[in-house]
Amino acid sequence: MPLSQKNKIIRCAVVVGVGASQGIGAAICRRFAKEGLLVYVVGRTESKLQIIVDEICQQCGNAVVHKLNDTNDLEVTLLFKSIKQKGQILDVVVHIVGGSASSYFLRTHLSCLKFMWQSAFVSGFLIGREATAIMSEQGHGSIIFTDTSIPLRDKSSSSVFTMGKSALRSYVLNLAKNCESNNLNIVLDGMEDGDRIIKSLYSRSRFVKNRHGISELNDDVIAENYWKLYLQKLSYVSKKDKN
Repeated sequence: MPLSQKNKIIRCAVVVGVGASQGIGAAICRRFAKEGLLVYVVGRTESKLQIIVDEICQQCGNAVVHKLNDTNDLEVTLLFKSIKQKGQILDVVVHIVGGSASSYFLRTHLSCLKFMWQSAFVSGFLIGREATAIMSEQGHGSIIFTDTSIPLRDKSSSSVFTMGKSALRSYVLNLAKNCESNNLNIVLDGMEDGDRIIKSLYSRSRFVKNRHGISELNDDVIAENYWKLYLQKLSYVSKKDKN
């Protein structure tokens, strides 16, 4: 390898919870790759991730596939350890893990509660822990956690999912306070992720109609907002907490 390439500083973005190529996660990956960052496209289905990486590389961006169980402590640790060992700069981490299943507290099996707790909270806890460790050492970095509007809509059929996301919100608040002196930008964004029909705190001007006439949010517009959040210098931002 030429010395000029060996000594080149590589800035990277890690997007965790990526699924379909038409989803929000894929759009976020494309947006950050457009700015010259090496994007780690992280999710559970390698074939889906590869499609996104191929698209980015064809558009002259840089991206790599990283298959990951985001609730597995060891797998998450190894992901961030490998980035550090390569000497790459961890500029931004985006956590968009979601997946709400119908659940009523009085009719929910313990197995369902454990699964949703892992997905909605434990994943964010592990990602936040590893990312802040590296960014604190660097002296800078941004972490964007994806929140949900379900608690504001009192959707009783998503009780367990709401519990996990509420725990994530409390965790992010405390994480931001603890990292104020480390020049880290920790953001909690009010958005549900995925390639399904989405309801959020964003204005209706950002809605588009799908082929069934149902309103959905435009993935690229959402991705643009994630980019803007990354550029912020505030330690914590949440529209819902400001209201």
